[in-house]
This record gives sequence, structure tokens and C-alpha cells, in this order.
Amino acid sequence: MRLELKAIKIQGNLLKIGQSFLFITILFVLYLQLAKFNWKDYTWTWPKNTFALMLAIILVGLNWFFEWRKWTFMAEKIGINSRETIQRGFFAGMLSGFLTPSALGNFLGRMSVVQKDVRPKVVSYTLFGNWASFNVSLLFGFASLFLVDNFSGWIDFRKVEWIVGAISTSALLLYFSIDRFPFFSRLFRRFTPSFSAISLVNRMHLLSLSILRYLVFSFQFYLLIYAFQPEIDFTVYFWIWNVYLWSTLSPSLLMGKLFIRETLAVFILTKAGIELPVALLASLSVWTLNNALPSIYAYFKWKQYGAVQD
Repeated sequence: MRLELKAIKIQGNLLKIGQSFLFITILFVLYLQLAKFNWKDYTWTWPKNTFALMLAIILVGLNWFFEWRKWTFMAEKIGINSRETIQRGFFAGMLSGFLTPSALGNFLGRMSVVQKDVRPKVVSYTLFGNWASFNVSLLFGFASLFLVDNFSGWIDFRKVEWIVGAISTSALLLYFSIDRFPFFSRLFRRFTPSFSAISLVNRMHLLSLSILRYLVFSFQFYLLIYAFQPEIDFTVYFWIWNVYLWSTLSPSLLMGKLFIRETLAVFILTKAGIELPVALLASLSVWTLNNALPSIYAYFKWKQYGAVQD
């Protein structure tokens, strides 16, 4: 037992070292990209299109509305009837998803507010909800590979299309048939009955809501770019799908892939003709509007419900 615990501790330390090294590497790559830019000759201006900026801010509500609908749909299927528990679970999930390296951590918050007997179902439905979002990012990202220009020949694009296509297809097929494979039944033994209880119709419903939310927050990204650089065309929207594709496939390190998405946004969007400061500002603004500020609000709501619960 001591040897097992020691091995687990060593693995955990190695993982932290690896994550730290990767995080430093990403920051260094971002630094190199920013260092190449001639900041002295760049003139910062106020948003040239305030309507686009205001619309992007307003869409924060619609973005989280679709996530709320996903959670209430899950709660209904799980059998959670208390309105207060549903709300507490939503805010707790927002908060834990923000604080953990990946949004998958939102099940931790949701588990904390429900009874033990329904926790396996909460985990299962939440995993399927997050998996639906993962599939949507892959599918739209895969489509973007055909809708945007080749990245100046720096990589064999045809191989990338095959690889991303294979990953997207496999993830989607597995999403609808994971409970049919004995290997995954053993891997997720505790939650396998709950997997089987999630019908194909329910999985499709979660996927549909994920598509709607994806279209909203990717359009927010486009609006924030358009607010500062209105001479762009609509094809930039497809380049944004490409940013989310590689962000989805990249490892999670800190608060919703902070700095990873910014590094990718600067690298990819500048090739689409977006000014580097605009690409960086838009990416950070999307994170602030859709993750940081809602999570701060969720914290106070969670504290409020926690106080009532006590």
C-alpha cells in the first residue's frame, strides 16, 4: 500500500512538472509572438464599432442560457426536482469548472449539491454534456480546415485534415455508442448503468444545445474583433473555429485554457489578416466576458445559496 501511494505521489509530481514545463513553453511562444510585433508604431484606438462590442456583451446571457438549458435538461432526466438544488448545482458547476484546469471540473461542483445516490448520474450526464461540447468544437474545427486558406504551406494540410477528421469521427461515434464497448464498461464501471440510461435522443439533445452555444460564443469572438477592426470579412469567423479546434485538442493547464487560446489566437488570426493586438485583446475579452465575470457572479450566488442551505 505504501509503495502504491508513493508511486501515485511520484506520478502526481511528474505530472505537475510536465504541466509547468508546458505552461512555461506556451508563455515563451506567446512572448516570441508578441516580441516580433512593432508595438512602437501601433496606435491603440477606442472600438470603431461600439454596436458590435455591445452585442458581444449582450450575448453573454444567451451563451450561458444554453448551458443553463443543458443543466436543467440533465437535472430533469436525473430526477432533481428542487429548484434551489438545480440553481446551486449550476453556479457550483460554473465555479468549479472555472477553477479547475479543464471545464470537465464542473461535475465537482454539481456533485457537491446533490444526494449521494444520484451523483453517478450527475457525473455521467455532465460528462456527456461536456463531451457534446468537445464534439462540436472538433466538428466545426474540422469544417474550418476546408473553409480557410492553407497556412502558407507551413504544414501538410491534407494530413491534418485526415487526422482531425479521424479524431472527430471517432469521438462522435463513441459519443453515441460508448456503452456498447466492454473496455469502457470496465473503465467507467461505477457509471456504466447511467451511461446506458442516457438515450440517443438525450445525447442528441445535449449535442444540439452545445451547437447553439458554440455558435454564440464563436460569434462573440468575431464581434469583438470586428469592433476594433471593422474592415475584416466574414471568413474570419471560420478562422475562429480553427482557433477553438486547436484549443480543444490542446491540454488544459489553467482556468479555461488561459494563455493557450491566446497563443493560438495570435498565431492563427494574424494569418487571417487580424492585427496582433486585436487578436490578443479579443481572445482575452472573450475569456473575461464568458468565463471570469460569470464565475465571479457564480461565486457570490453559490455563497448565497450556501448560506441559505446552512
